[in-house]
Amino acid sequence: MKLIEQFLYYSVGFAAQTGERLTKLVQKLIEQGQISKAEGKEFLDEYAEKANEMTKKFDEKLENFIGKTLENTKFAKNEDLQKIEERIKKIEDNFK
Repeated sequence: MKLIEQFLYYSVGFAAQTGERLTKLVQKLIEQGQISKAEGKEFLDEYAEKANEMTKKFDEKLENFIGKTLENTKFAKNEDLQKIEERIKKIEDNFK
């Protein structure tokens, strides 16, 4: 799981850095008069929309991967632990 956590932090950092560089590049192009403010805004809006779509797809795939990974391990689910705790409480109550 540590590897997945490191990968996630790396991915988030990379995406943030890319967004910042892209914004600076668009600002530079606007200052140089190569594109208009409207074109720059449209481009950045499209980029943000596509980045959000990709993030959603990535999140879905990651959740699926983690879910499958946890299914293949011997960890108990929260609901199973709650049922066990309830049973233990009932047993303890019977001995009081």
